[in-house]
Amino acid sequence: LHELRRTLSLLRDPHDDGAMAAPPLPDAGDIADTVRAARRAGLDVDFTLEGDVRRIDPIVGLSLHRVADEALDNARRHAPHAVTGVVVRVEDDVVVLVVDSVGPLGADAGVPSGYPDPPRYGVVGMRERMAAVGGDLEAGETETGWAVCCRAPLGPAVRATEADP
Repeated sequence: LHELRRTLSLLRDPHDDGAMAAPPLPDAGDIADTVRAARRAGLDVDFTLEGDVRRIDPIVGLSLHRVADEALDNARRHAPHAVTGVVVRVEDDVVVLVVDSVGPLGADAGVPSGYPDPPRYGVVGMRERMAAVGGDLEAGETETGWAVCCRAPLGPAVRATEADP
């Protein structure tokens, strides 16, 4: 509910006296901080940014950030000895996020499993987040590990920089 309230505050008129004063929500520009936190938690992770994340609508950016956070948490839990790469690529009209872990997974990585086939609710949640902003998400095992790849429209909003007139 807290996240929903903060998200709704983005949609309110900032000049409305009834608007909540909430701390800013994370966006695609904050994914680098999430990668640094994953490194501090012991994950071997690289980050590549291609393009201008300021072109991404704040709601799309929030969804991308949450997907990156969940994917990195999953990599830390299920593939702690893998090398993980995070790529954010801003194209003409879409943004692509790829989180690719190369290395052993699950029991092969020394991680005990509580399920013969885990339910993967985190993947379901990531897919729902991306669908809510008009995007899509694919996740699953690859020949070398596990990957999460999502695409979403940049959205209608373009945030200006302080240097813009």
